[in-house]
Amino acid sequence: MITRVAGGEMPCCQRAGEGNSCCILIGRVPGSQWASTWWSQQVVMRSLLQSPAFKNHFVTMRMPCWIYLLLLSLFSADIVKAIKWLGLHRFPRTKSLEKERFTSNECTLAKYRYGLGRKQLLFCQHPEGGFAMHAIFKSAQAVAYYCPQIFKDRRWNCSSVEHLPRATPDITRTTREKAAMHALASAALMFEIARRCAENKIVDCECGRVGSWDVPPQPHQVEDQGVPDNGQIANTPIQYHWGGCSDNVDVARAYAQAFLGFPIEKTPPRRKSRLAMGTYNPYRRIPRQAPNRNGKESSVKKIRRIVNLHNYKAGFKLIEDAQKIRCKCQGVSGSCAHKICFRQLLRVDSPQLQEMILQRYMAAQHVSVEYGNLLIAKEYDYGAYAPRVIHYGELAFTEHSPDFCEADPRLGSVGTKGRSCTTNDTARTESHHCQNMCCGRGHVTFNETFFVNCNCRITKQFRVICSKCPRVITRSICK
Repeated sequence: MITRVAGGEMPCCQRAGEGNSCCILIGRVPGSQWASTWWSQQVVMRSLLQSPAFKNHFVTMRMPCWIYLLLLSLFSADIVKAIKWLGLHRFPRTKSLEKERFTSNECTLAKYRYGLGRKQLLFCQHPEGGFAMHAIFKSAQAVAYYCPQIFKDRRWNCSSVEHLPRATPDITRTTREKAAMHALASAALMFEIARRCAENKIVDCECGRVGSWDVPPQPHQVEDQGVPDNGQIANTPIQYHWGGCSDNVDVARAYAQAFLGFPIEKTPPRRKSRLAMGTYNPYRRIPRQAPNRNGKESSVKKIRRIVNLHNYKAGFKLIEDAQKIRCKCQGVSGSCAHKICFRQLLRVDSPQLQEMILQRYMAAQHVSVEYGNLLIAKEYDYGAYAPRVIHYGELAFTEHSPDFCEADPRLGSVGTKGRSCTTNDTARTESHHCQNMCCGRGHVTFNETFFVNCNCRITKQFRVICSKCPRVITRSICK
């Protein structure tokens, strides 16, 4: 089927035959300029995605086909430079709509008022991608709430996320603060989509794959749930089995990569295999970009794209490596003779994940982009600087951050004046100690009184009546 548009012909998706794969015929368009414009690319994608042949093929291959076509329209674009999409945390949407896809009006509103990018708008307006937008909305809310909590004891307290989609300079440059926010955002994005797939809250997304059926989980790997508290467990041999509904990490990664603007992943034929629970995922590795053959220094735009891409992937790896094996008892009379085990990702509010984000932030590496797209860090070793390729899970930055002591809007620093700090039971080297937090300006200590409920009792009318008792705490704030 060929559809005539202004300036030339536009190819559409056709069936190669009954039972065969969908054949996408993309040929030369004579003398046209529509292929170079974003609006024309949208027209191409809309025609492809709405064709009956594509819909039939989507039923056969489920999720990956539409994601591949979506990525095909984005392959020439750079990865999202900013993180303005976190402005979705302000989006007015209720929990009752969590299983409903974003409407066209909601997508348009998200683009013009809440920081959704041009390419992300295409993802949102897609008939299948729209169902994942509520998970993206919840991940933006999680980052906006927990990022300031993670960095509350440091000079940079992630207050910039509250101003999004208006990005401040501290997260527009490739600093370690921006690296930490990228990693936290991608981790939250993967968790929300993977968990909602397991809970059947996203259309055409099922349970994730489990461990090897031939190798059952070991007792030291699991975190028990629902273990009966009786004496029968000690004398009962426990057998572990894979089952249940694991978080769908593979599909979550594919959705997140499509939304964040990752380039198309090319998988060798030998690696294309149908995973457990009927989920097919051809996106297993990112192809390397061609090296810079002319020997010139990479542009700032390319450097930021490569660093942002690396930090997003570092967030993926962080939460994937922190997967937990949960088990539930299944037996007669509470004997717990069998345990059904499944995999789950750590929640964003878990102290373990938050501590890992903070450790990655403090251990971020200053890098330079060399040999095309390799991130090279220079470490001081044996009296000299030794270059090395940065690890996959490390955070990277190319621009040093200010000390965030004084307010400087040009650098995105709000200063530490008026910030709370501690002096008791804290080493002076700690970041939240007043000597460090206040940057040597000194601090003011005062007592603060507030009232709490106490001496509570239940009346004959089954009402709880409490008294108000004063509590005095000592606070210190920076001058």
